[in-house]
Amino acid sequence: MARNKYNSTTTIRVVCAIVFLIFVFSYVFCYQSDVLALAQHIWSGGETHYNDTVGAILITVVLFIIQLGVSAAVRLPHRAYAVSFAPSLILLGVLSSASLQADSSMSIGFWAVVALFLLLGVGFAIKLLSDYASCESPLHGISIVSSQAAWYNYGLLAVFMFVTFCMGNNDRKLHAQLKLERSTMNRYYSDALDVAPLESNASMTLVRAYALSRRGELGERLFEYPLSGGSRALLPSKDASIRTLLMPDSLILRNLGGYPRKEVKNVRHFLRILQQNNVARPSVDDYMLTSYLLDRDLLGFAKEAVKIYDFRTQQEKDEEMEIIEKKRKRLARIIGEKEAADSIRPVVRLSPTGCELKSLDSIPKHFQEALVLYTHLHSQRVLTYTNSAMDVDYEDFLKVLRSKKKSKAEYDNALKSAYFGTYWWYYYK
Repeated sequence: MARNKYNSTTTIRVVCAIVFLIFVFSYVFCYQSDVLALAQHIWSGGETHYNDTVGAILITVVLFIIQLGVSAAVRLPHRAYAVSFAPSLILLGVLSSASLQADSSMSIGFWAVVALFLLLGVGFAIKLLSDYASCESPLHGISIVSSQAAWYNYGLLAVFMFVTFCMGNNDRKLHAQLKLERSTMNRYYSDALDVAPLESNASMTLVRAYALSRRGELGERLFEYPLSGGSRALLPSKDASIRTLLMPDSLILRNLGGYPRKEVKNVRHFLRILQQNNVARPSVDDYMLTSYLLDRDLLGFAKEAVKIYDFRTQQEKDEEMEIIEKKRKRLARIIGEKEAADSIRPVVRLSPTGCELKSLDSIPKHFQEALVLYTHLHSQRVLTYTNSAMDVDYEDFLKVLRSKKKSKAEYDNALKSAYFGTYWWYYYK
C-alpha cells in the first residue's frame, strides 16, 4: 500500500510539473514575448533587448525553482499538491500584465496589488492545507486519469493557469502592433504583413507602409488593409497615435533619405525638401503619390503622377524621335555622323527624385485605380488614363455604389464585401 501511495503521489507531481513547464514556456514564448520585449525595452531605457527563446527558458526555470522551493518548504496534501504552483503562476501573471500608458511607460501597478492579495490568500490556504496534510487519508490507485486526487490537482492547476491568463496583457491590438514591428525590424516583411490584416490604427499603417515600401509594393497593396491617420500616418510623429513602440524611427526615415530637423507636420512638404536637396531615395516617389491618395486628393495625385510616370502616347514618342533624328542629320553634314550621334541624344526625363520616368506598364494596382477614378470624376484633366479591364471593374463598382439597400449598414457591408482592398472603396467609405 505504501509503495502504491508513493507511486501515485510521484506520478501526479510529475504530470503537474510537465503541464506547468509546457504552459509557462508556451505562454511566455508564443503569447507574451512581444509585451515582455516592450516592457524590457522601456524599463531599460532601450539599453537591452529581449530574446524570445532565452527569456522564455529563463522565466520558466526561475518559476519552476520557486515552485520546488514552495513544495520543499511546506507539506501539502496529495490532493492539493497543485497549490504549490500558485505563487509561480501568480508571479507570471504580474510579469506579463505590463500595460502601455499614455506617457509611453509600462505599468503593472493594478495587477501588482491584486497579486499581493492573491499571494496572501494562497499563503493562508497553504498554511491550512499543511495542517491537514498529516491526517490526510491515503490515496487509492495510481492512474493519472482515473485517480480522484489526480483530477483535484489538475483542476487546481487549470484554475491557477486561468488566473495567470486573466492577469496578463490581453490587448489584441497592442499584441498585433508589436508583432508587426518586431517582424519588420527583423526584415521578415512577408510575415509582418500577414499579422492581423484586419486590425489597424495609424501606427500600424505607418509600419505597414514601410514594410510594403521595402518590398516595392506600397502602391500595389497598401489599400488592402484598413487604414487610418491619412497621409500623416506615413511618417512617425511625437503624437502618441502615430508612433512605433519598438521599431526605431530611423529605419523609416533612412528608407526615404533624410531626417527632419523638427517635428514633421506636413508629410509632402518634408518629402519635397528631400527631393530639392537631392537626397531623396526612389521610395519617395511612391510615398508622395500614396500621401495624396490617403488624403483623397485625386487632383494632387494626378499632378504628381505626370512627374513620375511617362504618360506620353506612342505617337508623341515617335514624333520626338523624328525631331531628334532630323537634328542629328543636319548636324552630321557639318561635323560627321559619329560626332552628331554623340552630340544629340534623346532627352532623359527624370522624376523629382532624379529617377528616370517610369513606364505606364509599371503602374501599381492602386495607382491605376486612382487614375481611373480621377479620369471619371474630372472633366478638365492634367492627364487621361485608360485601362479597359479596370474601366469595366469601375463600372461594376458604380453599380454597387448606386444600389439601394434597406439600411446604411447593409449598404456598407455590400460595398465592403465586394470592393474592400481597392482604392475605390477607401475613397468612398
